[in-house]
Amino acid sequence: MSTDEALAELFLATSRRIRRETMQRIRPLGLNPHLSRALRVIGEQAPLRPSQLAALLDVAPRSATDTIAALTASGWITRTPDPIDGRSYRVEPTAAGRNLIAQVQHTRTEVTAEIFGTLERAERELLEKILCRLGGDSP
Repeated sequence: MSTDEALAELFLATSRRIRRETMQRIRPLGLNPHLSRALRVIGEQAPLRPSQLAALLDVAPRSATDTIAALTASGWITRTPDPIDGRSYRVEPTAAGRNLIAQVQHTRTEVTAEIFGTLERAERELLEKILCRLGGDSP
């Protein structure tokens, strides 16, 4: 395996570890990765129309509709008529949804602190700089 391929595998392994550990901790809350991400996006961008959510999640509109139905049934979001277009509706988190978003964020913070906490401060700063460069962002 070439060095670049090995780096890619290490990067993916770290990403999978973060995701796996986070999901193990939030699964008892009734979330899967897709619902967790959708709820976070709704919390950050609300109020949203279903088409906006689909675009932000990069999924088909039908998938966003199914996700909205699941989140609504769980009591984590609410649907209200769109004041501009009465044929549509907007979604936003309920109080329970906002609480769940905070719990998930706290869990993500714990997991990443555990994983990246094994690095020295200078190593974390270098890693951030490298990842920003690879991602096309500047630190």
